[in-house]
Amino acid sequence: MSKFKGRYPNRKTRNTIEGFLIIAVIAVVALINFHARFEEAGERAEEAAYLGDYLSVHYIDVGQGDASLIISPSGECMLIDAGPAASSDYLLKYLRDYNASHLKYLIITHPHEDHYGGAADIIKNIEIDNLVILGDFEDVYPYDRFIYMTAHSRLSPNANILKVKVGDRLSLSDGANFAIVSPSAVDFDDYNESSLAIRLVYGDTSFLFTGDAEKDAEKDMIWSGYDIKSDVYKAGHHGSSTSSTEIFLCEVDPKIAVISCGKDNPYGHPHKSVLKSFKELGIEYYRTDEDGDVVIISDGVTVKKAA
Repeated sequence: MSKFKGRYPNRKTRNTIEGFLIIAVIAVVALINFHARFEEAGERAEEAAYLGDYLSVHYIDVGQGDASLIISPSGECMLIDAGPAASSDYLLKYLRDYNASHLKYLIITHPHEDHYGGAADIIKNIEIDNLVILGDFEDVYPYDRFIYMTAHSRLSPNANILKVKVGDRLSLSDGANFAIVSPSAVDFDDYNESSLAIRLVYGDTSFLFTGDAEKDAEKDMIWSGYDIKSDVYKAGHHGSSTSSTEIFLCEVDPKIAVISCGKDNPYGHPHKSVLKSFKELGIEYYRTDEDGDVVIISDGVTVKKAA
């Protein structure tokens, strides 16, 4: 008989103790995460109150994808793209934290999953007045699915489907308005070049969103005759070298660029050549993979990054 008998708990007791310890650790981690989320929500509520005097544009960190929330001073909201499905929970929470429970416009720039993946959850959970798509893509998946979902959503029974084309103009409250500046031609074999590009104007300030538009679409925008000069530019195609050509950047002439991309993404976004162009042209830039959510505000005269 071992002289240590009785000094240590038997296997059943040890397993019970280990089980309790595991549960305790899980509970502590959950409590820490809950506290962090609670603090984050509180901070966003405070920031939302502060942003009420401005038009705010939120470049949301949805990983390797795009989602941009625009909120007018009176609280009217629009969302350009909805990120990948994997980030839809975060996107929904972000919208709710900033009181964006009602969207005047949900715009999907083109049918790639990193831009439309979260749209299904948005349609199910957020009231939408207008689903905005490129008219030529009405019968293209996933637009056909979203049109059906929107028509049958309990939250948006009267939602309109706006099938837009280049040159169309729409408005938000407080004098904000936007124009569709691309694509001038639709290529069903190249969804990137057929991305909706949107120029938002508020007072004397402007913001340009180009989806994944690449070099040919950028060239068309330059020669279209539409005004594309903008204070803030969401870098095309997540900062890929296929976009943000130097001649295009000179035409847009932004003060600030925002790159929406995922940390350690497999595409190498943003590409070094694009960052080099930004630096050489004196364009201040932010990137969601390093800076997280980026919020740019406008008082109608100037733009700046929210503190």
